[in-house]
Amino acid sequence: MIRKFLKMRSSIFQKQAFAFSAHQKHEDDEPGFLETVHTFFKQAASHTNISQDKLDLIRCPDTTLKMSVPVLMDNGQYKIITGFRCHHKHHRLPMKGGTRIAPNVDIEEVEALALLMTLKLATVEVPFGGAKGGLCMDPKQFSKTEMERVIRRYTLELAKYNFIGPGIDVPGPDVGTGEWHMDIMKDTYHTLYGLHDFNVTAVVTGKSLVAGGIKGRPESTGLGVYYCIRNVLERKEFKELRDKHGITEGIKGKTFCVQGFGAVGYNAAKFLIEQGAKLVGVEEFDGCVYNPNGIDVENLKKYLTKNKGVKGYTDFVADKHIFDKQCDILIPAAMEKAINKHNSPGIKAKLIAEGGNGTTTFEADRILNNKNVLIIPDILCNAGGVTCSYFEWLKNIEHKQPGRLTMEWEKKSKLILLEGIQKKLGENGMKVDFSSLAPEVTRGGTDLELVQTGLDSILTNAFLKVQNVTKERNVSLRLGAYIWAIERVHLCYENAGLTLK
Repeated sequence: MIRKFLKMRSSIFQKQAFAFSAHQKHEDDEPGFLETVHTFFKQAASHTNISQDKLDLIRCPDTTLKMSVPVLMDNGQYKIITGFRCHHKHHRLPMKGGTRIAPNVDIEEVEALALLMTLKLATVEVPFGGAKGGLCMDPKQFSKTEMERVIRRYTLELAKYNFIGPGIDVPGPDVGTGEWHMDIMKDTYHTLYGLHDFNVTAVVTGKSLVAGGIKGRPESTGLGVYYCIRNVLERKEFKELRDKHGITEGIKGKTFCVQGFGAVGYNAAKFLIEQGAKLVGVEEFDGCVYNPNGIDVENLKKYLTKNKGVKGYTDFVADKHIFDKQCDILIPAAMEKAINKHNSPGIKAKLIAEGGNGTTTFEADRILNNKNVLIIPDILCNAGGVTCSYFEWLKNIEHKQPGRLTMEWEKKSKLILLEGIQKKLGENGMKVDFSSLAPEVTRGGTDLELVQTGLDSILTNAFLKVQNVTKERNVSLRLGAYIWAIERVHLCYENAGLTLK
């Protein structure tokens, strides 16, 4: 059901992303996206002992490819599409990052997102280098066959310059792309190298299951957002953090708003509601829905899918933003720079979980920190998607499903253990019979359960490490995550013996 919904949501999400971008440009008198990311980087770097030359090495992209992608239109004419792919850092291979299709894609956006990918991967200690790609085009202006030609030619151009491959660079989906686009990229690469590269299926992630994808990938970014929120609100290790920001313990009864009801926003909301939280506000490209008594997440999803927007829905309000509504948690899950110096003073939430990339500007971050708002930064909070992509890549490289070889052994080992316990208890005069236990008690883990528990473990461990850096350096969570990531990348270069002086 989720997979079907996400496919139906693709065109809506594109429309939403473009509308959010238009809002930003209208009121955008702050530094650009790349400059904002560099500013955060430099601020975090000032809390390290790394020399400036090495910091420059980490910050600057290694290689950025700009290409002209010719596409044959259905009317017989050619159209030239500008495409990009940035390999931010080669300290680990392969590189990893999404492929964005939007009319506002440019080289600065791609390089900013690639830098964030390097930091994100280092934060959660997934062994990839950061990358990002994109095509500057409005997909609504192209037929499906034209889009297929664009994706295939883009893949060919990447292959021509050795910018794609299971051990080189593994693209994934992003704004404007989904499973279908990844399947086309994989098929194109397979056609070129299928007879020579045994690991060809691992060339992209975010594929459909039939093309080598993995269960849990479509909802993984939203699930990761939920895990981060849950950690803050419920785990005892984060009590000091809660107390510092005046946040009460527990998810149940907490209210939250979501900006952008695509894959990330919808799934984060769904998992939070399952644990007793209440969705009170949603922002989409055509307005907002707000109800302090709660919003039916599935009903809203159905309406949005059917009507291509939220206008006309019960409790619809024609407000531009949801940020000033009363709630405990705010989840910005759309485009970059959504929270800026203009709307951040009105934010009432005590906890912000960044489901999108670069959602907060530098000035807005300063304003919110002065208000003692806790922000779970994007390079930690929305790392669920790329972490799950890592699991998919491993599945393709290993040529096996995660639970296929272990499920029956897990069941058998549990039965052996229970038989041993039963025998030992019997020897001590305690007669028990474990044979009547329900099969659920002894079964092995499914592929989906292995993916979700692995994701939970990786994000939670990363969060704990970021929190330790935050406490040691007396900085915000964002700077703590940046510091942790910068020092991980620096350590790779140091251990490799790279000499700059």
